[in-house]
Amino acid sequence: MENTAPTKLTHRRWIVSAKYDFVFFIGSAGASLLLYLFHLLLVSTFNLRLEERTGLISFVLFIGLFDMPHILQTFSRTHADRQEYERHRNRITWGLVAALIIGEVLLAAELEDYLFMVGALYGIWHILRQNVGFVKIYKALHKDFARIDNLLDSGIFYATVLACVTELEELIGAAVVVAVLFVVRQIQLAVKTGSVNLPKLLFIGVQIPLYWYLFFGLDVPILLFVAIETIYHDIQYYGWIRFYQKQRFREDPGFANRWLIRTVAASLIISGVTYSAFVSSGATYFSELNRDVLTYFFVPLYMLVLYHYYIEGFIWRFRESPELKEVLYSSVEPVT
Repeated sequence: MENTAPTKLTHRRWIVSAKYDFVFFIGSAGASLLLYLFHLLLVSTFNLRLEERTGLISFVLFIGLFDMPHILQTFSRTHADRQEYERHRNRITWGLVAALIIGEVLLAAELEDYLFMVGALYGIWHILRQNVGFVKIYKALHKDFARIDNLLDSGIFYATVLACVTELEELIGAAVVVAVLFVVRQIQLAVKTGSVNLPKLLFIGVQIPLYWYLFFGLDVPILLFVAIETIYHDIQYYGWIRFYQKQRFREDPGFANRWLIRTVAASLIISGVTYSAFVSSGATYFSELNRDVLTYFFVPLYMLVLYHYYIEGFIWRFRESPELKEVLYSSVEPVT
């Protein structure tokens, strides 16, 4: 007798919900393309030469509305969450102080070019680690722990980023091989088990092409590239931190909105100062800014960003933080 029972082709288990995940974690990649289109609109419609030459207007809007708010929101985890604060007290306090001092020392030694170069690479690593982190969450929700899948799911990101950053033909070829192996594995799983980890595949399927496009398809001023490369990451982080705030501080319903308003307000001030500093000095990159601006404003701000990269590597470790598992699993309905 023919088996007429429907085959379960997909697991649909999301971090928050399908709609929320699509908007903040998966579909956020579209913000990079929208920001680029916004830049083109400013140049073509309003004939803004400053924007065409530097991408400055897009950059400062990115800082005020997306990047600095996501940096400042980190403190809702490190300081407002007392359990996390006690867990990493020295890193959270003295780590920040050390970062600010290191920045000024490097500036005094006229090593700011090296600081900005290392910071750029650290930023790429930071975004990579966040992307891999989201993949791991989707894998945990689906109990997707086969060793070969663990290797391929992370390996496709590391291979792609390494190829994009170095532009070496050998590494580009290796990244393509890993991508092919990844696709073959998904086909094998679909045929063999009748199910796939849909959220994970959607996330990877968006992020990997975006990397190739950003590094090989764009030819824009450096400030604009920084903004386009980072904006989707900021939106992902906002989606995650708001979810965390709503779950972690349930006894204070207004907590998330207060943090959003305060961080955006502070960030808009920072973006205004940044715009003024670049325009007054005629700079096209950070190292070209006025020395006093670097000393008293931009380097401390830049070190705050690097501190964010550093501390983020500790504050979201699920193995060490039982409260994070409660945040995640308490809101996700089980697969039926």
